[in-house]
Amino acid sequence: MPTIDKAGSRCARRTVRPEATIARSWPLGRIPHAKAGGRRVACLPDRKSPEAHGDFLQYSLGVYAAPMCNPLPGLAAALALVCCANTAAAAGTPIAALDFELKDLTLDPNNQAERERTASLGPLLREALASRGCRVIEVDSTAQNTADKGAGYLFDHADLAAALGRGFGAEWIVVGRVHKASFLFVYLKAHVVNARTGQLTADLSVEVKGPQKTLTRRGVDALADQITAAIDSNKRSDGARGEKY
Repeated sequence: MPTIDKAGSRCARRTVRPEATIARSWPLGRIPHAKAGGRRVACLPDRKSPEAHGDFLQYSLGVYAAPMCNPLPGLAAALALVCCANTAAAAGTPIAALDFELKDLTLDPNNQAERERTASLGPLLREALASRGCRVIEVDSTAQNTADKGAGYLFDHADLAAALGRGFGAEWIVVGRVHKASFLFVYLKAHVVNARTGQLTADLSVEVKGPQKTLTRRGVDALADQITAAIDSNKRSDGARGEKY
């Protein structure tokens, strides 16, 4: 239950550390404080008061911060650390990303535009992984075609995909597929395989609605984020067990 000070202001029952300061200035100075049960609390204006409504909204956006006055730089730095956590773990990781295959289940499986988009995905994904700090390993297309004995063979056989990756010095290998069951959208699928163990680590998928190049690139970027997150998670679990890369 809020307490009311002599001026009729609402006092939020929120304990304030002695060294803390209010991040935003009150129009007529600092936010007034009062004693309540031996605790120092911030007194907020009554939101029912028309003249104080705007000031209350301004205060509502304030943040208790100590010792800095503006919390935004710290918040931005924290968000940057969260966004880069997966990238940091995957940085320098030798990873191979094979060219994508097309699995078209529509009534027009020989769509040339879709084939061209599929052909562009491998280079786009390798570029996206490199921008996230991964050390991209190039796999010769001839070697990939030789290992891929039929449509979807490497996609369905993680152990053989792992052997292909190891042959080129990769610790991880990504086998991609475009799954098209509708003219309205496609799924960019990726199997993330640990080339050292031959195990399928992650089965990832991103939905892309529309053939536009910008949408395709966004889908590839989202897939790259998922891949680095999967590698990060695997490395952390292996690290907890004492395994080293």
